[in-house]
Amino acid sequence: MQDVFAEAGLSPGGVYRYFKSKDDLIVAIAEGVSRQLDALLGEPEPDVQPDVRTGGIGDEVRRIVAAFDSVETDEDHRRVAVAIWNESLHNPGVAGVVADIVERVTCSLASRLAHMQDDGRWRDDVDAHAAAQVIVALLPGYALQRIWFPNLDPQSFISAATTLLSPTESQAPRRRPPG
Repeated sequence: MQDVFAEAGLSPGGVYRYFKSKDDLIVAIAEGVSRQLDALLGEPEPDVQPDVRTGGIGDEVRRIVAAFDSVETDEDHRRVAVAIWNESLHNPGVAGVVADIVERVTCSLASRLAHMQDDGRWRDDVDAHAAAQVIVALLPGYALQRIWFPNLDPQSFISAATTLLSPTESQAPRRRPPG
């Protein structure tokens, strides 16, 4: 909670004047982050052509990491995010908000992956929702590494994740015939 008070620039008394409990405060923070992520993770720009080497999967990883980095802009924000994730393990109200965020991001990503499969831009031998769950699961590890290693290069992380998620030559996506 000290991180939250410091981030708000308020004393504990000042914070609790606006929120009845720690739970209310944490839920409010999580909901604020949720709104920011929803705005940042909207549909991709229609004019942007996907990276042909990765069938667009690299673009999706890049969008998620960039959204997270823009919401969690510094170490203090990242620490608060980790504290909220930790609180979600013990507090059903917070767990519900966090689960809702994760599910919305996962479903949005799964939908884009399924479209990529339908267009023949990404391998069709992987369940799109399961793949989205794997990609979203990378975020907590990324957040922790950004705290532990402030000089972590997001582009290197994105490149490595993209390489791991991209098809090999024998698994390269095939353009499906129209119709």
